[in-house]
Amino acid sequence: MIKFLLNKKFWAPIIVLLVFFILSEYLLSFGYWDKLIKPKSYLGNAIHREKAVKAFGLEKIDWITVGDSRFDWGINHGKLRKERMKAGENVLRMSFEGADYFSMQATVNWSIENMPNLKGVLIGVNKSSFINSTVSERSLLVAWPFLNDSDLVLYQSMSMKKNLKRYFYSFAWFAFFNDIKDFLKDPFLRVEKLKKHSYSSHLDTLDYNRNRTQNTCKYDLSSMETCVMEANRLKNKDTKLTYVDRLIIRACEKGSNQARLQGPVKYLPKAKKLTVRNNWNDLVNSTTSKGVAIKFVILPSHSMFTYRLGTLEDFDFMMDVLKSFKSNTKVEVHDLSQSFSEAKGGECEYYKDPTHYSNLGKTVLTQNLIIKLGQSG
Repeated sequence: MIKFLLNKKFWAPIIVLLVFFILSEYLLSFGYWDKLIKPKSYLGNAIHREKAVKAFGLEKIDWITVGDSRFDWGINHGKLRKERMKAGENVLRMSFEGADYFSMQATVNWSIENMPNLKGVLIGVNKSSFINSTVSERSLLVAWPFLNDSDLVLYQSMSMKKNLKRYFYSFAWFAFFNDIKDFLKDPFLRVEKLKKHSYSSHLDTLDYNRNRTQNTCKYDLSSMETCVMEANRLKNKDTKLTYVDRLIIRACEKGSNQARLQGPVKYLPKAKKLTVRNNWNDLVNSTTSKGVAIKFVILPSHSMFTYRLGTLEDFDFMMDVLKSFKSNTKVEVHDLSQSFSEAKGGECEYYKDPTHYSNLGKTVLTQNLIIKLGQSG
């Protein structure tokens, strides 16, 4: 047995694999796969955005937008950028689908380090995204190009509890493995997608405006009871279920929501409150201490986020945390949460689904944000 272990036939394959891993890890980390990465994926979106802001000119950027898909898809970033240019400021889109606090933190830190003239950050939150304190594998992909400024091993809010797993997530192979596997399944399809994407300029990427023509008016989502009724109706639907259909069934199917039918949950757990408060304190203090301002933009939330997906305390807790920054002259809060109730029409007209806004909702929010920023300077 000892002779076999000492034999080169045993060690040679291990050494070859180790060399391959180290070399490929180096190549992936330094961007050698980036030209082949799937454009419309969490990782591809982040990498192409990083390249777009570099092509724009990092030294030209005054403000960035940061947030999840609500802010990324819910604002017309091209219109916002052009309007703020009139005031002599370049505001660029650095919000991402799939982002959470962790990826926002990484994006902000990277931007401060790499954008020498950065004046501030617009952070789009609603009561749901604000209190989200876990880190998913998806958000790690979103944050990958910006992770030099975040410590995966010591980060305390990660949902992945085991330290060994945290080390694993810091490897480039974790980020790129599924993309490489997808490429190998059909290289020709990937090449076609990359050809189409190559026609986009960096401004096309930065100003991308997702078309959201549908709304939720064909569903009755005004209460937990009506949502359960809609879920039961959709389960018996003869035609193919849409993304919104599946979301409603998942959120409001009666069997898993008996307690919610008795009334919404009132309070957030104390431990979660402390984590969320500490997270935002860290981000605000580390950002403003470097002379970079923060403007929080509070986005509207669908009523489902009260009766089903949140607690009655969510909004008040978020506002309490934001009010604690009142003494910091580098922090402003712009409350757009009532934008739809102040506009004409019912709630359903402004939402493409209970999480994202329709084109009408996007138009209202963009205009209100432009007005607020114009007033604050």
